[in-house]
Amino acid sequence: MKKSNRILQDHKKVGTILIPPIKQIPNVQEVSFSDRSLPNLIWLSALFQNLEDKDVIDVSCKFINEIYKIKDLPNYQFTYLESFIHLSDDLKEKIKNALPNSNLKKIFTGLQHLNMLFPNFPLNFLFDDLQSTLSREHAISKLKFDVEQLLDRRTFHATKVQVTAVFLMMVSGKLDIPEHILSIEDFNKIFLEPDSARAHKVASFARASLNGFIGFDDSLSNDWADSFWYTSFYLEGCSHFD
Repeated sequence: MKKSNRILQDHKKVGTILIPPIKQIPNVQEVSFSDRSLPNLIWLSALFQNLEDKDVIDVSCKFINEIYKIKDLPNYQFTYLESFIHLSDDLKEKIKNALPNSNLKKIFTGLQHLNMLFPNFPLNFLFDDLQSTLSREHAISKLKFDVEQLLDRRTFHATKVQVTAVFLMMVSGKLDIPEHILSIEDFNKIFLEPDSARAHKVASFARASLNGFIGFDDSLSNDWADSFWYTSFYLEGCSHFD
């Protein structure tokens, strides 16, 4: 097959117009990744920074799947942190109680620098009984790593975060991607064959998906993202990220 044909094989033809895969998904709208998506996905960045890749996939999948088993939960996109700040205390308690203690401790290990630095971090309700041993200086250093890595969306770290976010939306049933565009098995390529053509396609699709903030409930506010950047700016050593 010619290269040009391979590039266009996932496009859908409507009349004389070729529609790329991302625009075949309904309710896609362009947003600023750094302004809104980065703060909402920083929990995945923190997990990848502090845990082994396989552990991140394991605990994040179990976390999201346990949430969607809870009755009377709003139909939010819980891959995004913003969704958690709109929950009642009763629902937050149900989420905490649904998580095995071993998973909770692993999640805290990954997220403790965010728990320390942000009093309103949306997942802090999980960690009332846990205490961080990090110094504030070390926590800020870890936050800077998260932000700097995510701002360059093509780093391997940022790619893992973005691909995992889309993967979690798929396995939780919150994002329906046609099989001919992408299958769950394709996501393994990022970790097993990161330099392969298929891995590059998955990474490109994930970036485009998050540009459109697919699966997000537009009725939710932007409070967490705004608060994240405001707080980060005033942290000592984080007035800018260079």
